[in-house]
Amino acid sequence: MFRGSLWRMAIEGENILSTEELITDSRLRIRKLVQSQAGKLYLLSYEINGKVIRNKNSTN
Repeated sequence: MFRGSLWRMAIEGENILSTEELITDSRLRIRKLVQSQAGKLYLLSYEINGKVIRNKNSTN
């Protein structure tokens, strides 16, 4: 089974302004990810009983 990370990057033109690691080494399989106008991330997990997860971080 693969493990991975989810990163948020602020990009301007061809430059990466900042990076933030949101999920580290998780077995969570993400089915869909949506960002609200306020910048909050909502994830839908890919499981039989899928979960909706709101990401809480330092900027939101």
